[in-house]
Amino acid sequence: MVVINKPVVGTPALRVCQWIVKSNEQIPTVRLYVANPAKDFGRVYPTKEERIRHVLETPGEEERKYTVFTRDQFLSLESLPSIPEGVWVISSRTTAGRHIPMMDLDAHTTGYDRDTINRIIDQKCKGMTGYVLTTARGFHYYGGRLLNEREWHRFLASFGVLHYGATGRYISYGLLYGETGLRLTSDKAKPGIPSLLRTIEKED
Repeated sequence: MVVINKPVVGTPALRVCQWIVKSNEQIPTVRLYVANPAKDFGRVYPTKEERIRHVLETPGEEERKYTVFTRDQFLSLESLPSIPEGVWVISSRTTAGRHIPMMDLDAHTTGYDRDTINRIIDQKCKGMTGYVLTTARGFHYYGGRLLNEREWHRFLASFGVLHYGATGRYISYGLLYGETGLRLTSDKAKPGIPSLLRTIEKED
């Protein structure tokens, strides 16, 4: 049986997400999908011209295939099933119109250093408990409480200062799909499992 405790520094992404789900009893199911970082937009279309051509020629968003876990199934996971290629990603969308706040903050492409991004996180997320995880290229942020659709849109918009590079695409694709997501596992293209760097406590 998995024991899910409050995350501490070094806690891997899956356990952090299990704690968030455990702390929000209104989450009945959790949706995961597989993404292939080797086919990441910035990797496949490295130049501005290629990106513009792709946007003009692409009819719409790709369909995602979800694996849906019940609350109890997700909380009982020791680890995620192995997959031949790609990484497991957790969806922000939980119940109808409710999201776990998530943000991918890429220090490599936004033009901001890691210290500046951390200060932006503190400023934008001080109203709720949250978890900052470290990755090879920057940070992942998870909020500790659910947001309704309007709150979620405002949350994404609040990070508009980081609209460059991968973070900008993350926000845009989130609005396109109606959800955001963050990886829970690693592969060759995305080495290292994201792990907790620090917890942001809610300020009244």
